[in-house]
Amino acid sequence: MTSTLRATLMDAVDKLPFWMVSAENRWLAIASADNAAQMGDEIISLNGVPAAEIRAKMLPYQRADGMSSDAKRILQLHRDRNALGMMDIMWPLLFAPQNGRYTVQLKRSSAILNAQLAATTIGIRDAAIAAQGTKPPSTARAFKIENNIGVI
Repeated sequence: MTSTLRATLMDAVDKLPFWMVSAENRWLAIASADNAAQMGDEIISLNGVPAAEIRAKMLPYQRADGMSSDAKRILQLHRDRNALGMMDIMWPLLFAPQNGRYTVQLKRSSAILNAQLAATTIGIRDAAIAAQGTKPPSTARAFKIENNIGVI
């Protein structure tokens, strides 16, 4: 990856300040560098895009293996064992923060909250989340032998 491409895709101050996963057509925050968004909050919308549309807008940009299932594409949006979800790369390109901020509507318990969250970098966000005691998913592939069978 060239330094210009890396700076644009990976190092820019345009990332969401939280990690999120998709579960049953809902998006849930699993960790956050900004106190306005908390673990377990449901993301109702990002920059005015309803959560139900986020997946639909992102799926065409995900890798595909020719199968009819979107499960692998959906997993690419998450923070997973690759420690980088496509939300970090594609979302800022498609829906950049406005004036350095994301407008986020959250649901916490039964309350609906509106927040303006500062965009950040992957490094700053992940360091802030780590300082709270949350570790990112491991990028290491674990290999062991059990009963003469290799297990990853």
